Amino acid sequence: MPPAGCGSRCRSCGRRPGSGGYVLTGTDAARMANGQFGELGRAPLMLETTQPGVFAVGDVRSGSIKRLASAVGEGSMAIPLVHEHLATQGC
Repeated sequence: MPPAGCGSRCRSCGRRPGSGGYVLTGTDAARMANGQFGELGRAPLMLETTQPGVFAVGDVRSGSIKRLASAVGEGSMAIPLVHEHLATQGC
Protein backbone atom coordinates (compact mmCIF):
# COMPACT_ATOMS: atom_id res chain seq x y z
CA MET A 1 0.00 0.00 0.00
CA PRO A 2 1.38 3.46 -0.82
CA PRO A 3 2.46 5.59 2.15
CA ALA A 4 -0.23 7.67 3.82
CA GLY A 5 -0.35 11.32 2.86
CA CYS A 6 1.18 10.97 -0.59
CA GLY A 7 -1.98 12.47 -2.12
CA SER A 8 -2.54 12.77 -5.86
CA ARG A 9 1.01 11.69 -6.64
CA CYS A 10 0.08 8.05 -5.86
CA ARG A 11 -3.31 8.30 -7.53
CA SER A 12 -1.56 9.36 -10.71
CA CYS A 13 0.83 6.37 -10.52
CA GLY A 14 -1.92 4.03 -11.64
CA ARG A 15 -3.50 2.58 -8.54
CA ARG A 16 -6.50 0.56 -9.70
CA PRO A 17 -9.70 1.64 -7.92
CA GLY A 18 -11.16 -1.25 -5.94
CA SER A 19 -7.97 -3.35 -6.04
CA GLY A 20 -6.75 -2.54 -2.56
CA GLY A 21 -4.48 0.25 -3.77
CA TYR A 22 -2.05 -1.87 -5.80
CA VAL A 23 -0.09 -0.12 -8.55
CA LEU A 24 -0.50 -0.99 -12.23
CA THR A 25 2.64 -1.61 -14.26
CA GLY A 26 3.57 -2.50 -17.85
CA THR A 27 0.66 -3.37 -20.15
CA ASP A 28 -1.89 -2.81 -17.36
CA ALA A 29 -0.46 0.68 -16.84
CA ALA A 30 -0.56 1.36 -20.58
CA ARG A 31 -4.35 1.05 -20.52
CA MET A 32 -4.59 3.77 -17.87
CA ALA A 33 -1.73 6.05 -18.93
CA ASN A 34 -4.08 8.59 -20.55
CA GLY A 35 -1.62 9.40 -23.33
CA GLN A 36 1.26 10.24 -21.00
CA PHE A 37 3.57 8.02 -23.03
CA GLY A 38 2.43 9.39 -26.40
CA GLU A 39 4.95 12.21 -26.36
CA LEU A 40 7.68 9.67 -25.55
CA GLY A 41 6.64 7.51 -28.51
CA ARG A 42 6.57 4.30 -26.46
CA ALA A 43 4.47 2.22 -24.09
CA PRO A 44 5.37 1.82 -20.40
CA LEU A 45 8.28 -0.55 -19.77
CA MET A 46 7.55 -3.84 -17.99
CA LEU A 47 7.64 -2.54 -14.38
CA GLU A 48 6.92 1.13 -15.19
CA THR A 49 3.78 2.74 -13.78
CA THR A 50 1.50 5.17 -15.61
CA GLN A 51 4.04 7.87 -14.74
CA PRO A 52 7.06 7.74 -17.06
CA GLY A 53 10.20 6.92 -15.10
CA VAL A 54 8.36 5.64 -12.00
CA PHE A 55 8.82 1.89 -11.49
CA ALA A 56 7.08 -0.45 -9.03
CA VAL A 57 8.18 -3.90 -7.87
CA GLY A 58 7.10 -6.51 -5.34
CA ASP A 59 3.92 -6.52 -3.32
CA VAL A 60 2.86 -3.01 -4.33
CA ARG A 61 2.22 -4.17 -7.92
CA SER A 62 -1.22 -5.33 -8.98
CA GLY A 63 -1.07 -9.02 -9.87
CA SER A 64 2.15 -9.78 -8.00
CA ILE A 65 2.37 -13.16 -6.29
CA LYS A 66 3.37 -11.68 -2.90
CA ARG A 67 6.58 -13.63 -2.39
CA LEU A 68 9.91 -12.23 -1.21
CA ALA A 69 11.93 -14.02 -3.90
CA SER A 70 9.69 -12.57 -6.60
CA ALA A 71 10.09 -9.07 -5.19
CA VAL A 72 13.88 -9.44 -5.15
CA GLY A 73 13.84 -10.69 -8.73
CA GLU A 74 11.62 -7.83 -9.88
CA GLY A 75 13.92 -5.38 -8.13
CA SER A 76 16.88 -6.73 -10.06
CA MET A 77 14.85 -6.52 -13.29
CA ALA A 78 14.01 -2.89 -12.57
CA ILE A 79 17.64 -1.70 -12.67
CA PRO A 80 18.15 -2.25 -16.43
CA LEU A 81 14.69 -0.77 -17.07
CA VAL A 82 15.68 2.38 -15.18
CA HIS A 83 18.88 2.55 -17.25
CA GLU A 84 16.83 2.13 -20.43
CA HIS A 85 14.47 4.94 -19.37
CA LEU A 86 17.37 7.23 -18.51
CA ALA A 87 19.00 6.50 -21.87
CA THR A 88 15.83 7.66 -23.66
CA GLN A 89 16.02 10.88 -21.64
CA GLY A 90 19.60 11.55 -22.74
CA CYS A 91 21.06 10.81 -19.30
